[in-house]
Amino acid sequence: LLHKDPVFILDGAHNGHGVNACVDSLISLFASKKIVYILGMLNDKDRDKMLEKLYINAKSFIILTPSSSRALTGRVLAETISKRGFTSKNCASTKEAIAWAFREASEDGIICTLGSLYLAGEVKACMESVSL
Repeated sequence: LLHKDPVFILDGAHNGHGVNACVDSLISLFASKKIVYILGMLNDKDRDKMLEKLYINAKSFIILTPSSSRALTGRVLAETISKRGFTSKNCASTKEAIAWAFREASEDGIICTLGSLYLAGEVKACMESVSL
């Protein structure tokens, strides 16, 4: 838990099993609330399987390209998500992504970042350096 209002959860889910567990937990904890996801993935992951699960309770997606040579570009991921009818914002920096997520979620919303451990580290470091 990185923040309380809105709730901001950092999850290490970076494969299909992890995403399934994360989404199931979010549904259990927050019932029908829609989630603003900050998402980045590596190119060698099963993105379609992961996205199908995230679509279940997604409000919108804020996309980042993880700092890895294996990263799926944010542009490609955002386009994939947009084709399914979801709002998808590709951001150039972690700070920009967090700012977008807070605007999208509002005070009573839920933000969850997942998809890559590289991304998790970047988001955690950025949140520690920002006073909210």
